[in-house]
Amino acid sequence: MTVDSVTSNGGGICILQLDKAETFAQQFGLRIGGQPAQGEAGTSPPQTSLRTLTSSLIKHLSPEVSAVLLDPLVSYYGLSELDPKCGVAFCLDTPTIERDPLVTPPLIPHWGIEHIRNNSAVAKLELYYNPYEPSASTKKALVAELSDYARHEGIHFLLELMLYEHGEAGGHSFDELQIFAVQEFRNQCDLLALDYPQSPLAAATITAELDIPWVLTQRAEKYNQFKEELRVCMESGASGYMAGDIFWQDAKWWQAKTLNLELVEEETPTTIRDRVIELSRIVHEHAQYTENE
Repeated sequence: MTVDSVTSNGGGICILQLDKAETFAQQFGLRIGGQPAQGEAGTSPPQTSLRTLTSSLIKHLSPEVSAVLLDPLVSYYGLSELDPKCGVAFCLDTPTIERDPLVTPPLIPHWGIEHIRNNSAVAKLELYYNPYEPSASTKKALVAELSDYARHEGIHFLLELMLYEHGEAGGHSFDELQIFAVQEFRNQCDLLALDYPQSPLAAATITAELDIPWVLTQRAEKYNQFKEELRVCMESGASGYMAGDIFWQDAKWWQAKTLNLELVEEETPTTIRDRVIELSRIVHEHAQYTENE
């Protein structure tokens, strides 16, 4: 329920992102529905297949990460496969393939902070934001409300802060806008997940601005690119990563377009697990180095 619960014993934060149910569904031409786990959950064959998929990923990969990020419709049902040492976070916002960055993120119906507290987890919100957008004040109000409620319920709040371009940016660079956004939200969350800050200096500046940990969120298109970005961020004071499909984007079962659970069971404990271990090792090596300084 706190950041410590999603942090490894060595101090690193490695979060496996499995809250994008719509991405899995679209990849395999499936449709999902139903209510969150606290309500009447849908049990259609596509939903059952996706739950089996995410359960397999949790079973094989949760021993190698410090936490998993889940949604209440699909990946929630893989909790029984969770490694005992692995923490949990749940998303608050509705998983979608393409979110309009101008719109305040829609929250999942019949699901909220109190349900996440009951599952002893950290709450997470994905927010597309630009300090100069017309809806900036509305988005800040939502984050403040959720943050206050999370604190009232005794759980920590993870904000995935995604900067997007807006016409009225005041002539500022991406780095400057990202710093502005970090400054606006640093007191409204307990953990920040951020886009790659574009340079080691920008990453170090973010670290200097924060009294809370931050992690790199996955936006790179290729695994090797994300790996190098993670190295830069860790060397500049980041605490870890939050990533998902970057691990299995080259897997046969992901490329097949038709869900083959046998392939999932074949590839996940080998190639995919090796990638997770590699990134987690990068995090832990830097976390231990920082701790020993």
